[in-house]
This record gives sequence, structure tokens and C-alpha cells, in this order.
Amino acid sequence: MKHQPLLKRYAKALSTVLIPESLRVVGYPIARGRPPVNPFYIRTFNDLLNQKKLRERYAEVCFTQDKLLAKDWVSVKAPDIGIPKTLAVYETAGQLKDAISKGEIPSLCIIKTNHGAGFNYIFDKERAEPSETISKKFSYATAEPYNKSPVEWAYFYVNPKIYCEELLSDSNTQTPPPDYKVFVFNGTPKMIQVDVDRFIDHKRCLFDTSWNLLNVEYEYPMPEKSPKKPCSLDRILDAASKIARPFTFCRVDFYVVDGHPFFGEMSHYPEGGYGRFNPRSFNRELYLKGFTDAAFEGIYYA
Repeated sequence: MKHQPLLKRYAKALSTVLIPESLRVVGYPIARGRPPVNPFYIRTFNDLLNQKKLRERYAEVCFTQDKLLAKDWVSVKAPDIGIPKTLAVYETAGQLKDAISKGEIPSLCIIKTNHGAGFNYIFDKERAEPSETISKKFSYATAEPYNKSPVEWAYFYVNPKIYCEELLSDSNTQTPPPDYKVFVFNGTPKMIQVDVDRFIDHKRCLFDTSWNLLNVEYEYPMPEKSPKKPCSLDRILDAASKIARPFTFCRVDFYVVDGHPFFGEMSHYPEGGYGRFNPRSFNRELYLKGFTDAAFEGIYYA
């Protein structure tokens, strides 16, 4: 139906007004067959994230959820970490379309939004799609605040923008660099997530901070061959601690290019706070051990 997107948007707005935030947080996973959460009595990692949505509401959370502003945060907190250059910023998809049509966009870059996930587009002038096709990919992304799952509060105060960023690549392989997502609890790194073949056959593996592989799946299956330990792991963990120290929990992402770590982004609600672990018991294990110096139980190691 022609008006279906508009009706869907009205329905979403109406539910936001009529249904209390706490009820939306609890009801969302039940309606979608995901593990239930209880933000009022924390027993699991997902409980913690959903309590954070409801209670951890201050300016620094919003500031660092904005991918553009987060670069400024990192430049102060961890100045020795590389930060990808922002090449252009657009307020609307229409501005992006005009820039492409006029040849004003960098010939090779990655186009992103500052406020959500899943909107990355590698732009290569030699092989680019028509400007209208590209801009359409971003028109919905900037039409309203990103809110993939209920009450991701920090996104409500991020002014949606589209921006072009330098495309990082390994000088030897000329391929996008691997990224390392560090789970930080009260300023202490506890776990590292590495995604493999994200655009082909998405796989994911988890490590403790000593780079011991965990026999745990988190939304995606584990790859047959696990990634090698990055030579700059100590620098990544030190930077993650400095960057995320003010928050109860925050995930800090890094790329490694030719051995040097670059900042990626910060996420306060990984997987929207409803990520599925296999075994499911690791959801509680991560919460229990996240705020201690204790290692994960032996049954969770590969």
C-alpha cells in the first residue's frame, strides 16, 4: 500500500505516547520471541542494558552515541588513537544526491549516518550507482530518530546527519580492516567481539581480554577459523578504558590499520539490548563477571 510507511510511522508514534517506556522495554522481546528482560531486577547483561535505557540519561550518553561528536570525545580521552577523517557532512539525503550529481563528493569514501546502524555505503566514483539510488538508501535513515528497539533513549537527541568518511584499508591487502568491539564495564574492558565477513556470510567470535576464545555465539555463528590477536591489543584495551570510563557500560569499537588502532564508534545498547547468546547462560555470566576481575567460568572457553 502506498500509505503503509506513513501509517506505520503514525502507529509507532501513537504507541510511544500511550504505552509506558518500561512496558515497551519489557514487551518488545516477548512479542519477537527473544529472551525476556527485567530492567528492575538485574540478573543478566541484557537486563543491564535495558535498565541503562531507562536510568542512565545524561548528556554524555547522547554526545557519544552521535558518531560525529564521539570523534571529539575520543580525541580528548585517548589522543593517541587514530580517528578517521570526516570528509563531508550533509543534513539531508537531498544534499547528498546533489553532491554526487555535481561531483562534489570524494571519489572514494564510505558514506554513513551519525545516529544508527546498518546504513554504511562504500562509494567508489568509478563504479557508483546513480545518485538517486544512493540517496534513497539514506532518505529513510535521516527522516526520524533511529530507534531500532524500544526506548534507545540516547538516539532521540541525536540530530540525524549523513557524512562521508575516509575509507580505511590495509596497505598490504587493500581490504577493509578488521574491527574490534570492546565491552567495557565501569571503565574496565571485559570482552572483545570480532565480526568476520560481515557483508558475505556474517560470523562472530568473542574473546576475553587475554585473547582466549570463548565458545559462545552472540547473534551470529562462530567462524571455523578465529581471527589472530592484533599486535596493538594492549593499546586498544587501554584506550577503551579511558573512553568508556564515565559509563556503567559502553562498547567501544576500533579498526586496526597496519598495526595502528583507529576509533570506530561507541554503542551504549549493543543489539538493542536484546542480543541472543548461545549458551543462553552466558547472558548472566557476562553480567556477573563484567564488574569483577574474575575470569569467565571454564565451560565458556573453546
